Amino acid sequence: MRLAISIAALLILFAGAASAATVVLENGDQVSGDILRTEGKLLVIRNELIGVVRVPLSAVTSIETDGVFTVVLASGDRVTGEVKTDGKGNLKITNDAGTVSAPLADVHGMLPAPRDLAYPEIPVQAPDAVDTAIDEVVEPLWEGQAELGFNWQTGNTERLGLVFGLTLDRETDYTRTGLRLGIIYTEDDKVRSANRQILAVQHDIKFSPKWYFFGLAVLSRDEFKDINFRGAMTPGIGYIVNDDDAWKLRAEAGPTLTYTSWDNADNEWTFELFVAVKAEVQVFDEARLIQNIFWYPSITNSPDGRIVSETVLEQPLSESLFLRISFLVNYDTTVVAPTKETDTNLLVTLAIKF
Repeated sequence: MRLAISIAALLILFAGAASAATVVLENGDQVSGDILRTEGKLLVIRNELIGVVRVPLSAVTSIETDGVFTVVLASGDRVTGEVKTDGKGNLKITNDAGTVSAPLADVHGMLPAPRDLAYPEIPVQAPDAVDTAIDEVVEPLWEGQAELGFNWQTGNTERLGLVFGLTLDRETDYTRTGLRLGIIYTEDDKVRSANRQILAVQHDIKFSPKWYFFGLAVLSRDEFKDINFRGAMTPGIGYIVNDDDAWKLRAEAGPTLTYTSWDNADNEWTFELFVAVKAEVQVFDEARLIQNIFWYPSITNSPDGRIVSETVLEQPLSESLFLRISFLVNYDTTVVAPTKETDTNLLVTLAIKF
């Protein structure tokens, strides 16, 4: 059984490798090579000279190929057969059962398939294994970024220290999941002068091209703001204003239940609002400017509240290596004197994307 599954998966992955294709984009560019698969909203093509190329499916106007593919449609249906476009933005999949036509925008997955899958009169072994292999290839894997560098902090401490960050993201047609981990630490002569950790996990469920529900959990600790532990849970709704390579903008809002364990005060539960604005724009060459603002106005202890502002300039140094310069401001009126309300951090890091 394991052998059959392995054979089916290998056939799915590699049987179409010799199927030449020409893909025409909306700007008139053409990419020739072998269509390997789709990754989320990208079509992956292998060209003999330039290697693997990924192009947005939304930018594809024409596909010419002699191969047989399994196509996953927006409805979840899978159709296997020979594919071609009709010049009107539709993809036609043809096999012995007939022809299915669907807009390219409704193509959620496409990958080479064994030719016998296109013809139902020929029995196919281990169909469950074939479906599993399709799911594993069509669904995108996690993408990540790790960064390491220096941090200059002012406010409750005045020190130069180290910073480490880890980001993991995974997006499908219906969901998006992100994890953020950040650590800022400084030690002078074996005495800590900065010690802050934050972990945030967010899961989005899309219910329209623009709107989505989200759940956000944030755990943090800041020794020099006397916060032993702070946990916040936020359900809410988000709206995507724009999402392309030139600029991105989205807004989120929802209620937040927060628990804080203080070092110099009684532990407390508070009820807050959560308002977030996340923006990203390409500024010059391939550099990008990112601005995130998170506002937590308190409902139970008004007018207390918290604001986190993160401004990042990201400059690629290679395909996977990036220089990031970040300015982070944390404003928190809930702290107890003599702790200062505002901390600022200037971070300079090298980030590797994988």
